[in-house]
Amino acid sequence: TVDQHGFLHSKFVGKIDEVRIWDTIRSKADILSNQRDRLLGNESGLMAYFVLDDIALEGEAIRDFTG
Repeated sequence: TVDQHGFLHSKFVGKIDEVRIWDTIRSKADILSNQRDRLLGNESGLMAYFVLDDIALEGEAIRDFTG
């Protein structure tokens, strides 16, 4: 869990498919509206987009899909 100061108090158990870094504040509605969609990489405010699944990587190093 994350406390009100942003500190993580338990370890993550699971898999991460994507990492998206935005330069804007995203509301819960913003996040829920496209959380399951593959992005193009040119969305407004998207600073970095790392796709970590096997289809995107194809044996390559992890790369930023924003260009």
